[in-house]
This record gives sequence, C-alpha cells and structure tokens, in this order.
Amino acid sequence: MYLNSNHFFLLFAFVFVLDFGTVSSDEVPAILWNIKGDALRVTPVSALGKDNDIYENTLKEILQKSAKILVYAVNRLSLEDFSSSEKPVASNDTIQNLQSFLDGQRYMFMSHVNDPLSQIHEAHCGVQEIVVDQSIDENVLQAVSMAFDKSCVVVLHITDAGIVGSREKAFQPEFQKTLKNIIGIFTGLKSSWGGMNEGTHQFRNLLSLEESSDQNFLNVSGCILMYGENATLRIDAANTTISLPFPVDTEGSKCGNDSAFLQLKFSTSGEYSSVVLVFNMTSAMGSWTTESYLELSEARINLNSKDLAAPNEFSYSCGNLVLKSNNISDLYTVKFSRFQIQPFQVKEKFSESFDCVTWFTVPIWMGVFVALILIVIVNIGVYSLFSIRTMDRFDDPKGKTISVAPGTD
Repeated sequence: MYLNSNHFFLLFAFVFVLDFGTVSSDEVPAILWNIKGDALRVTPVSALGKDNDIYENTLKEILQKSAKILVYAVNRLSLEDFSSSEKPVASNDTIQNLQSFLDGQRYMFMSHVNDPLSQIHEAHCGVQEIVVDQSIDENVLQAVSMAFDKSCVVVLHITDAGIVGSREKAFQPEFQKTLKNIIGIFTGLKSSWGGMNEGTHQFRNLLSLEESSDQNFLNVSGCILMYGENATLRIDAANTTISLPFPVDTEGSKCGNDSAFLQLKFSTSGEYSSVVLVFNMTSAMGSWTTESYLELSEARINLNSKDLAAPNEFSYSCGNLVLKSNNISDLYTVKFSRFQIQPFQVKEKFSESFDCVTWFTVPIWMGVFVALILIVIVNIGVYSLFSIRTMDRFDDPKGKTISVAPGTD
C-alpha cells in the first residue's frame, strides 16, 4: 500500500481538526521547578494527558509533603509568549530571563491550565501575596520568609516592569535553613488573548472613552448616548441628496425610566434650511424599541425603524444604518455610515452593542468556506483510500517461474 499527496491532505485535515478543537483562550501555561529540596517529583508531562488533572494532582502531592510554594504570577501569559522570536534580549523581560534560567534546570511545563491561581488559593495552609516591582532583592526575600512563617503559599505579583538582576537569585533564591522544600511555579492571571474577562464575554464597543469629546458623539442629559457619521437625506421625488452635518442641536430631547425622546435638528443649506430627525424610544418587557420620523418643511414623514431595537442593557449599533419612509411612492431615505445609540441604563460609555447584522455576515461566510474546504479534503482522502487496489495475480511458487529473454543490441 502506498500514500500519495491526497492521503497527506487527509492526514493534515484530521490533525488540523483535532488541534483546532483543543485550543482555548482562557487557559494559561504553568511551569513548576524545585527551588530548594526535591519535593517536586519532576516527570515528563504526557502530551495525551490533561494539563488540569496533572497540575491538580501535582499540587496535592506537594502540599502533602508539607512543602512551601513560591508563585511568580504575571498579569497575562500564553503559550505563544514562550515561542522563539527575533526580538532583542531585554534585561527586564521576565519570560526571557525565566527561559534562560530553566535551560539548566529540570522542570515541568503544562501548556494549558485553567486558572491555576484559583487552585493555589484553595490551599488550606494559607496564601500570602506580595507585589514585586523589577527586582527580587533582600527586602523581598525577607518579606517572603516572614510570609512563609504564616502560610505555605506566597504569590509574587510581577508588574509590567519585569524582573531585573541575577536570574538565579530571582528564580532560585536562597532562603533560611529552616525551610527545607520550596517549589517554584510560574504562571499568569489571565491569557494574553483576553478571550474571557471576569466570567463574561468581551463584546465590541463602537466607542471608547477617548472618543467622547468628538462632535459626532451626543450625550443628552446623561440618559441618551448617540454617535453618527456621514448622515445624509435622500429625497427621490426631488432627486436630491442633503448632507446632515454635525454638531447637531438636541434641544427638546428628554428621557425617563421607560421612554426616551431624541430630537436632532440639522442645520442644512439649500432649499431645506432645517431637517429634524426624531427617535422616540420606549422600554417594555426588558427591551426597547424605536419609532422615528422626519420633520421637513412642516411635514411629518414616518420612517421604518422597527429593527432599531435592543435589550435594555445593550446599545444598538450599525455600520450602515438606513431608515426609509413608509410611503414608497414618495421615498425619503436617511443614512448613517456609522451609528450607535443607547437610551437606557446609560453610563460613561456605550454598553455592549446589539449589532444590525444580516443572515450571512463575513465571519459566517468564512466558516462556511473553511468547512467546504475541509469537506473537499476529506472526500478526496476517502476516495483515494477506496481507490487503493491490491494485485489480483501472484507468482505460483510451485509453478514455472517467469523468465524474460535478454534483449539484443
């Protein structure tokens, strides 16, 4: 049996699917080594084992031997931080210094441990925490020794300034002789990718705090937030497009617990000297909905804004907001290239956004495209496996052998 390029495609697809399913952005690496003594039984970590179970069992074994644990914790850490790169060596790069130190040590490396610090804090012998800024000097070591007198775990929180000085004194410091076994653990508080934060998903906010001074941003009495860009009004009957410039007058706007009224008075030039766009938002059953209309030359034109709605704790955002009049024969269209609004439970900035998206967004198309590629690769591999044929005839050892007459020149 032989393998051709189609079989390698199949093998690649299988490995890719397995690897993709095991990646998790809320897990951090953990490295363990003996600082003093040999309470840590350093063994190779199997690639087929679960890092969480190995880490938990190792902690139990360490604590059962009455060993002390010195934890080095950075704010953010991921497996990619240990990968080789071309960045220059910095004296205060904590990870580079740790890697240089571990080159001559025996240690255990677990690439994906789910919140290792929480398991350390469950130790019944107590946990002391110390903040370290740059150097682990004699004062820090003295504070650690005093903390070990009260508990079995000391957590050193390494700031962004990093660790400077001797690597050996930093990651294998000398303690008083009364301490027999000390285990070092290097890990992080959160993943560098920041996929999870305090148990909730990170949502995209259209605006940040720094953008609050932009003239396109409106904060009406601290109860209505709105942001808009490139607003235009299209009047089909007159075959004209009117630019709606910012800043805009919001006089007459008001809000309450269950209702919010936002009135935007745009100063325009030309035939229409003033265009008023009104958003009337009401809250009911945990969500808010919007009715909108235009006031143009003493005429009121209702706009279709039934999709402009969101839960009460959410804002509504749209990359291309289009509001059209209900009267198709005399069409009026208001457009915003970027738009976001929040009428209830307003804080200093927008809450998580409830986006206007179609059925098929760019991420969905990307997923469908990748799925189709994988299906094609799998089908090619399966077809190639079924196309393998064995020989239908073999030489008979009891029969006459096949002889080939030599050729003539």
